[in-house]
Amino acid sequence: MSSLKLNLNNFKNAERIFIVLVFLAFICINFMVPKPSPTWEHCADCNDYKVQGVHPLFSQSFLYPAFKHYSPRPFTVPLFYRPFIGNDYAIVDMQKWLLCFCGLFFVLAVLSLLSNIYVRLGAILFLFFYFTWWPIAGWVNIHLSESISLSLMFAWMASFIFYLKKGTWKYLILNLLIAFFFSFTRDSWPYSLLVVYGLLFIFSLIKKENRLAGTIAFVFIVILFFFQNFTSVQGVRYRLPVFNSITGRVSKSPEHLDWFRAHGMPKAQQVHRDFSKIDIEVFESTKFLFSQYSDTTYASLFNWIEKDGKNVYTRFLLTHPAYTFLLNETGSKRAKIFHQDLHNYIGKPQGFFANAYNFFSLFGPCLAGTVTVACLFLYFKKNKSLSLLTAPLILMFAAFNIIIIYNADALESERHLFFITVLFNLGTVVGTIVIADSLLWKGKEIN
Repeated sequence: MSSLKLNLNNFKNAERIFIVLVFLAFICINFMVPKPSPTWEHCADCNDYKVQGVHPLFSQSFLYPAFKHYSPRPFTVPLFYRPFIGNDYAIVDMQKWLLCFCGLFFVLAVLSLLSNIYVRLGAILFLFFYFTWWPIAGWVNIHLSESISLSLMFAWMASFIFYLKKGTWKYLILNLLIAFFFSFTRDSWPYSLLVVYGLLFIFSLIKKENRLAGTIAFVFIVILFFFQNFTSVQGVRYRLPVFNSITGRVSKSPEHLDWFRAHGMPKAQQVHRDFSKIDIEVFESTKFLFSQYSDTTYASLFNWIEKDGKNVYTRFLLTHPAYTFLLNETGSKRAKIFHQDLHNYIGKPQGFFANAYNFFSLFGPCLAGTVTVACLFLYFKKNKSLSLLTAPLILMFAAFNIIIIYNADALESERHLFFITVLFNLGTVVGTIVIADSLLWKGKEIN
């Protein structure tokens, strides 16, 4: 018995050294990327974060600025940019460090679910390799919300795994703290968080375990949801997304436009005439759409969106399930949900990054579905372990976000929807790891 304990202690020490070595290699790989060209200099979105970031930290101009000469953003990205404004390449380096440490945190969280020695070592390599996949690593080189949002998503998931595994207050507090900053990277995340913590609350009531923690977490997220909605209203951050959705998708259906007209929307005929036959994501059509943002032709429509449009659009989504669940979308449009070619934004992967890109490009929703079924089969037939539910939960989170993100903004859908592919592949990677651990482990738990 003492010999087994000694061997486990030796393995733990060796594993720690292995993690450090792989982590250092991961850092080196991320910082070996050639200095990117300053594409952000000609991008209005990139500039918005910096303009907002220079305002006093606790002022309205920083936390929830009103719509003025730039488009206000949720405050997390301006907060992270704030110490580096004026040094654009320092922002790139900050995003690299954030990805490295959030990636490490996620690796440690997954290790807490595993027991087989060889699977643990393989998981360390597999997960760090996954974080070099270009749709993750490529975003660190530009000044947009995607990189910070991705990194905090990994950290949020890691803290959630630790909380479910350990069930202690310190992990719950850490999880809620990360959730707060993660939510304020994009205005679509609060809806997803509300569902996640709503399910956690219901589960805690059914199981009669950690009911106080589940209740506190859910109340916190409800308050966060309404607070972020308040900041969105103050900055009219929904103004352009709702306009894009009306012109990009609603305009294609006279029946849908009639519904909006009946609920007070002006310029319905003009919208149909200008946008019903064009795809706003095609370059020339996108240029035309941008020109309408400041053209007086649609001034009354923008005024209506600012006053009533968001609530009307939400009511439309709730009462038109075929639209909401993308049943009326063409196959080519739905295919963008799992689109992986983001070269127009982040360039093409080079060097070591090409390896991960070529490998994970072979993944897809079919493989993710197969891994999920295998996890659930093992959970019910072999071992009702939390680890086997991790991948299905990640994929459920991804599936819900398809509906949220797709309906949030009809413009640049590939850029917004890349999170879905990241989540599906993450679920596949984690699922493969926990399946191997479940099938191979026959000894003492290491954690």
